[in-house]
Amino acid sequence: MNLILQNICKSFEKKIILDNFSYEFKSSKKYSLLGENGSGKTTLLKIIADLVIQDSGKKIIQNGSSQSYTYIDSNPRSFFQRLSALENLYFFASLNGQSKEVVDKHLDTHFIKFIQIEMLKLPINKLSLGQIQIVSIIRGLLRSSDIILFDEAFSNLDSKNTAEVLSVTEEVNRTKGSIQIFASHEKNFLKELCDEEINL
Repeated sequence: MNLILQNICKSFEKKIILDNFSYEFKSSKKYSLLGENGSGKTTLLKIIADLVIQDSGKKIIQNGSSQSYTYIDSNPRSFFQRLSALENLYFFASLNGQSKEVVDKHLDTHFIKFIQIEMLKLPINKLSLGQIQIVSIIRGLLRSSDIILFDEAFSNLDSKNTAEVLSVTEEVNRTKGSIQIFASHEKNFLKELCDEEINL
């Protein structure tokens, strides 16, 4: 399965954000999306995820009939603040028809080696930004989507946790064959990680 973008254009209040952007993304590959703040990285990812509609241009699915998207950003307010991290994960998983057992297995398989279960029992409003970011990534990877979009999703993590989480995304990439797109303004962070580099 490939995702082809053809001549994507988007403006906000007459300001051009994307101007005839075209690219072909292939399954099992990782892409870095680089650019300064305001260059259109978030807009492009949201267009791919159907969270924003482009003004013109096409999205084409090749070698597949449908595809699912996961969009992961660094916004800590997308959770129920007084519920525990684990309760949040159970709730959002249930929206996708997933049981608590699925969540527990996901944690045991990918995250429990570097995430303490006691941390997950704390309310979201008691966690650090870095801890909330890890919970956000856990929630996103639960969906096992065809396309996973990381929008500055590692900005609140220290180098150790970044390395641990990236090892999980690599494992997901191998087993699922997903397209993974990492948006960041930090070029060095993505240089060794990704197969192709896109500059906006």
